[in-house]
Amino acid sequence: MAVLLAGSLATAPAQASPGRSGSPGWGSPADSWLPQPNETPPDNGLALTPPMIFNAWMTKGCNISQQTFVDAANTLVDSGLAAAGYDYVAIDDCWSAAERDADGNLVADPAKFPNGMRWLGDYLHARGLKFGIYEDAGTTTCAGYPGSWGHFQQDADTFASWGVDLLKFDGCNLPSIAGQTADQVLETAYTRMAEALRASGRPIAYFESAPWYAHDLPAALEWASRIGNLWYNPANGSVESARYAGPGHWNFATTLAPQLSSSLAEKRAAVSMAAELASPLVFSADMATLTAAQAKVLANPAVIGVDQDPYGAQGTSVGHQGDVQVRSKPLANGDISVLFSNNGDTSERASLTAAQAGFSIDAPAYSLDNLWTGTKTQSAGTISADVPPHGVVMYRVTPLRKAAPTAAPATDLAVRGSGFSTGSTGPVTVTVTNDGVQSLKHVTLSVTLPSGGTVTPTSPVAVPEIAPGASWRATFTVTVAAAPRAARSRSTQPRSTGSRRHRPRRPGRSGDRTGRGSRPR
Repeated sequence: MAVLLAGSLATAPAQASPGRSGSPGWGSPADSWLPQPNETPPDNGLALTPPMIFNAWMTKGCNISQQTFVDAANTLVDSGLAAAGYDYVAIDDCWSAAERDADGNLVADPAKFPNGMRWLGDYLHARGLKFGIYEDAGTTTCAGYPGSWGHFQQDADTFASWGVDLLKFDGCNLPSIAGQTADQVLETAYTRMAEALRASGRPIAYFESAPWYAHDLPAALEWASRIGNLWYNPANGSVESARYAGPGHWNFATTLAPQLSSSLAEKRAAVSMAAELASPLVFSADMATLTAAQAKVLANPAVIGVDQDPYGAQGTSVGHQGDVQVRSKPLANGDISVLFSNNGDTSERASLTAAQAGFSIDAPAYSLDNLWTGTKTQSAGTISADVPPHGVVMYRVTPLRKAAPTAAPATDLAVRGSGFSTGSTGPVTVTVTNDGVQSLKHVTLSVTLPSGGTVTPTSPVAVPEIAPGASWRATFTVTVAAAPRAARSRSTQPRSTGSRRHRPRRPGRSGDRTGRGSRPR
């Protein structure tokens, strides 16, 4: 069943007075009680914001060629994804020949990459992109190709000669060493490659899979965060993990797969969560069939702005209500990104105060910028959302020195009604809450069924005024005449006082794998 509330939300933009967040003594990110970023400078000075990467593994696996990445580079540029920040093209496993050459050097599979890796690197650089490549710390890669064990410096020098800008270093097939645990061998291998990359003379960002394979994850995160720029972290969403993240050091959450998500809400949720966690934005897609709508989700500039915020803090959980998890991320100018994510199968309302979101100041008003709809509203201090199933609501929240009298008030509109099928009858409740600073005047609610049917009000549907912080509810009896559809909602807010019309479980450790199941993606 689709439920639409007739009318339109206020559209006048919130207007901040001079001296809003970011000015001295007013909303510095360091004042927030939220976890602060890791401020230790990276050894190589790279990846000061989370890298944004195309990787073909999830869609192509070993079925790759030189043309795969030439086409990907062209699509990144032509679609606008490169301009949005996705400037790394990263090759994964299965690119090399089955054996090293007579001098022990890695060589590209001549059937897959006839022009060689130096040529590919030059092509990517000519298009304004960066070149990423894959190797493994063990004797062979996860797919059985030559690994870097015993060749760390040689391989790092080879990568530098090819113009590589990023190395993704996996952790399969490490040998046993007498007197060392498997985790110690892992640390030894990854440390040697970090040293080799620095000695190669070329700045190469270091992407470590190591924590995925470690038995002692906290210990692995300690050393991986010291020597690498980004790393797989199976516990990325935890508060404990946030202390490792910061400029040059990033917990990687998961690969985005816009062609595999079943709904627009889920696609937006995946990108939003990665941005809130300050994760590198890594996506995998068949670039030949990537649609403009899928690219648009990946390239949302407001959401990318949260991910790429130079302060570098990782968002952390500040609570949950039912199936809705709420995370907050302090930003460089004193704003806070607040993400509501709903893991449930029905819409749910969630709410928190500005203080609970992480603000250390008690501002008279807050501007709420919805990063997916583009609407801006003004709240007296409550941040709330009606979150769709498997979806998100993401705000950039700005404290204001004073309320803007013409700003659209923040309202929370919740529609509740379930169990409808063709020909069925049942109740629907619509509740509107005024989270703004001004009173709402002359509010009218209604329900529309696009698929046909009847709607009968069972309570008054209009109210002359809703004071700040107050709610009003209207009820309806609905009979559905056609097949049900997913619920949507909107509201009408005629005037506010004094204004014009306006509102993983971790898989296996090291070793061979079938279908990549024993290594991270």
